[in-house]
Amino acid sequence: MRYGLAGVVTLMIAAGTMTGCSSSTTPGRQTDRDAGGRDSSAEAEAAPAAACTIGGTRYVSGTPNPANACEICQAIASTTAWTSLTDGTACAGIGVCQSGSCAPGCEVADVFYPANAVEPGNPCQSCKPGTSPNGWANLPDGTVCGDGQSCSGGTCGAPCDIDGILYTSGTQNPADACQFCSPTDDPDDWSNLGDGTSCGSGEVCIQGVCTPGCFIAGAIVQGGVVNSSDSCEICEPTASTTGWSDKANGTSCGGGKLCLGGSCTLGCQINGGTWPATVLNPANACQSCQPATSTTSWSDVPDGTACGTGVVCEDGTCDVDGGTAPDGGPRSDAGPKPDAAPRSDAGAKTDAAAKPDAGPRLDGSADAVAPRDAVRADAVARADGG
Repeated sequence: MRYGLAGVVTLMIAAGTMTGCSSSTTPGRQTDRDAGGRDSSAEAEAAPAAACTIGGTRYVSGTPNPANACEICQAIASTTAWTSLTDGTACAGIGVCQSGSCAPGCEVADVFYPANAVEPGNPCQSCKPGTSPNGWANLPDGTVCGDGQSCSGGTCGAPCDIDGILYTSGTQNPADACQFCSPTDDPDDWSNLGDGTSCGSGEVCIQGVCTPGCFIAGAIVQGGVVNSSDSCEICEPTASTTGWSDKANGTSCGGGKLCLGGSCTLGCQINGGTWPATVLNPANACQSCQPATSTTSWSDVPDGTACGTGVVCEDGTCDVDGGTAPDGGPRSDAGPKPDAAPRSDAGAKTDAAAKPDAGPRLDGSADAVAPRDAVRADAVARADGG
């Protein structure tokens, strides 16, 4: 069969074999392009896989090798082979990884030591992978570590032989918290801990006996003893065994004084509160704390003491009479004083009546007064009916 040029071109296009021609789309595949014209599906295929395929089996990245605790699928490193864990990584509870294999032992400061190896500088510590794969572990107390010495708390020392029983150095007497084994002091008996050593709640060691008390400035002080330099401080073991404790605020310390913050000072203890001397009663500006008068109640300030604008105190009360009380308003109890008697002249003061020597004024002025004799003469004339 023969074809013309047009027919050949048509066949080539149909077959996709025309030289110099290309198609942006492959049959059966949808191609995604981003705004820059790049093929995002191709980039997705080129991204590192999040899994490994090893020996025909697919493993998610991070999966350990079932046959080797020191290997792992790390897809970013390899998708076809296991990757070794870092040397020193603990493995299977028996050791640490070394070059991709689990070795029984410890790695301390980047140095590998086989299991049970003794620390070069301390015969009372060794490599115990199950306890500390990256550090040294203490050997049991009592482990012999030298000539006549044994381990105690990871330290080698001479023991005590007390009543036929060996105790490692530093061991506390089971019957007395203030005694311990100190071979250098006495290898055959218990030794006392230093005075003042805490041995319980509110207790310190005193000559080898656990006793309630305080140890202050190098001296033993029994509970309840008052500081000789400050009568407001006391040894209170339940509060402190190493220093003085303040007495409660308001405690009397003599001479009309009270304890305030651990110091003896003038003050009052009123209604459960403690007030320094001269402080005014918050509810009455005419009363204050006056320890010389009373340490348990408010005392009146002197009459005439200002207690507001134009007002003064009288008998412990702010006497408001045309002035302004401390709060800016009239006093709530303003009015006649309780002892004020009714005035006999219904308004004029009782002492405002004419005095015996007073008479009618001669000139109507406020200063001129009639002579005494004239007044008497006028009174006689009235009595005679004139």
